[in-house]
Amino acid sequence: MLDDGWLDDAATLDAPHATKRWTLHVCLAPDGTAAGVGYDDDGDGDGPTRRDAYRVSTEGGDVVVEWASEGAFRRPGAVGVVVHGRTAVAAEADGQAVDVISTRDAATATLDGPFERLRLRGA
Repeated sequence: MLDDGWLDDAATLDAPHATKRWTLHVCLAPDGTAAGVGYDDDGDGDGPTRRDAYRVSTEGGDVVVEWASEGAFRRPGAVGVVVHGRTAVAAEADGQAVDVISTRDAATATLDGPFERLRLRGA
Protein backbone atom coordinates (compact mmCIF):
# COMPACT_ATOMS: atom_id res chain seq x y z
CA MET A 1 0.00 0.00 0.00
CA LEU A 2 1.16 3.49 -0.79
CA ASP A 3 0.20 7.08 -0.08
CA ASP A 4 -0.47 8.31 -3.62
CA GLY A 5 -1.53 11.77 -2.42
CA TRP A 6 1.79 13.23 -3.56
CA LEU A 7 0.61 12.68 -7.15
CA ASP A 8 -1.78 15.63 -6.78
CA ASP A 9 -0.18 18.86 -8.01
CA ALA A 10 -1.63 20.82 -5.09
CA ALA A 11 -0.18 18.47 -2.44
CA THR A 12 2.46 19.80 -0.09
CA LEU A 13 4.65 17.36 1.77
CA ASP A 14 6.24 18.37 5.03
CA ALA A 15 7.67 16.71 8.14
CA PRO A 16 4.31 15.85 9.76
CA HIS A 17 3.03 14.51 6.42
CA ALA A 18 -0.27 12.71 6.95
CA THR A 19 -1.67 10.30 4.41
CA LYS A 20 -3.43 12.17 1.60
CA ARG A 21 -4.81 9.25 -0.44
CA TRP A 22 -4.17 5.70 0.66
CA THR A 23 -3.81 3.32 -2.33
CA LEU A 24 -3.55 -0.45 -2.51
CA HIS A 25 -1.57 -1.65 -5.55
CA VAL A 26 -2.45 -5.24 -6.53
CA CYS A 27 -0.25 -7.50 -8.66
CA LEU A 28 -1.98 -10.83 -9.14
CA ALA A 29 -0.09 -14.12 -8.99
CA PRO A 30 -0.43 -16.46 -11.98
CA ASP A 31 -3.30 -18.24 -10.21
CA GLY A 32 -5.26 -14.96 -10.02
CA THR A 33 -4.79 -14.34 -6.30
CA ALA A 34 -2.94 -11.89 -4.07
CA ALA A 35 -2.74 -11.21 -0.34
CA GLY A 36 -0.99 -8.85 2.00
CA VAL A 37 -0.91 -7.13 5.35
CA GLY A 38 -0.32 -3.47 6.16
CA TYR A 39 0.33 -1.57 9.37
CA ASP A 40 -0.35 2.11 10.03
CA ASP A 41 0.08 4.59 12.88
CA ASP A 42 1.13 8.19 13.46
CA GLY A 43 4.78 7.19 13.28
CA ASP A 44 5.55 8.38 16.80
CA GLY A 45 5.78 4.92 18.37
CA ASP A 46 2.88 5.67 20.68
CA GLY A 47 -0.88 5.77 20.33
CA PRO A 48 -3.41 3.89 18.24
CA THR A 49 -2.42 1.52 15.45
CA ARG A 50 -4.22 -0.35 12.67
CA ARG A 51 -3.49 -3.65 10.91
CA ASP A 52 -5.06 -4.19 7.49
CA ALA A 53 -5.32 -7.57 5.77
CA TYR A 54 -6.11 -7.88 2.07
CA ARG A 55 -7.16 -10.91 0.06
CA VAL A 56 -7.69 -10.76 -3.70
CA SER A 57 -9.26 -13.43 -5.90
CA THR A 58 -10.66 -13.73 -9.38
CA GLU A 59 -14.18 -14.90 -10.20
CA GLY A 60 -14.62 -15.35 -13.93
CA GLY A 61 -13.35 -12.10 -15.44
CA ASP A 62 -13.87 -10.14 -12.19
CA VAL A 63 -11.32 -9.23 -9.54
CA VAL A 64 -12.57 -9.27 -5.92
CA VAL A 65 -10.67 -7.43 -3.18
CA GLU A 66 -11.55 -8.15 0.46
CA TRP A 67 -10.22 -5.86 3.19
CA ALA A 68 -10.33 -6.37 6.96
CA SER A 69 -8.96 -3.89 9.54
CA GLU A 70 -8.15 -4.18 13.24
CA GLY A 71 -7.22 -1.33 15.55
CA ALA A 72 -8.24 2.18 16.53
CA PHE A 73 -6.04 4.23 14.17
CA ARG A 74 -8.32 6.05 11.75
CA ARG A 75 -7.69 6.17 8.03
CA PRO A 76 -8.46 9.67 6.73
CA GLY A 77 -9.93 10.45 3.35
CA ALA A 78 -10.18 8.66 0.05
CA VAL A 79 -8.77 5.26 -0.85
CA GLY A 80 -7.82 3.78 -4.19
CA VAL A 81 -7.23 0.29 -5.52
CA VAL A 82 -5.04 -0.25 -8.58
CA VAL A 83 -5.09 -3.74 -10.11
CA HIS A 84 -2.11 -3.97 -12.43
CA GLY A 85 -2.45 -6.07 -15.56
CA ARG A 86 -6.27 -5.99 -15.60
CA THR A 87 -9.02 -3.80 -17.02
CA ALA A 88 -12.52 -3.20 -15.68
CA VAL A 89 -15.74 -1.77 -17.08
CA ALA A 90 -17.46 -1.21 -13.72
CA ALA A 91 -16.87 -1.59 -9.97
CA GLU A 92 -18.93 -1.98 -6.80
CA ALA A 93 -17.81 -1.64 -3.19
CA ASP A 94 -20.06 -3.11 -0.53
CA GLY A 95 -22.92 -3.13 -3.05
CA GLN A 96 -22.52 0.50 -4.19
CA ALA A 97 -21.20 1.58 -7.60
CA VAL A 98 -17.79 3.29 -7.50
CA ASP A 99 -15.71 5.09 -10.10
CA VAL A 100 -13.27 2.96 -12.08
CA ILE A 101 -10.82 3.97 -14.81
CA SER A 102 -9.05 1.44 -16.99
CA THR A 103 -5.96 1.83 -19.10
CA ARG A 104 -4.33 -0.95 -21.05
CA ASP A 105 -2.07 -1.58 -18.01
CA ALA A 106 -4.37 -1.31 -14.98
CA ALA A 107 -7.83 -0.78 -13.52
CA THR A 108 -8.12 1.91 -10.82
CA ALA A 109 -11.09 2.24 -8.46
CA THR A 110 -11.46 5.38 -6.34
CA LEU A 111 -13.56 5.33 -3.17
CA ASP A 112 -14.51 7.86 -0.51
CA GLY A 113 -13.24 5.61 2.29
CA PRO A 114 -12.62 2.04 3.45
CA PHE A 115 -14.62 -0.93 2.16
CA GLU A 116 -15.01 -4.61 3.00
CA ARG A 117 -15.50 -6.04 -0.51
CA LEU A 118 -14.71 -4.47 -3.87
CA ARG A 119 -15.59 -6.14 -7.17
CA LEU A 120 -14.03 -4.88 -10.40
CA ARG A 121 -16.06 -6.18 -13.34
CA GLY A 122 -13.81 -7.41 -16.14
CA ALA A 123 -13.98 -6.14 -19.71
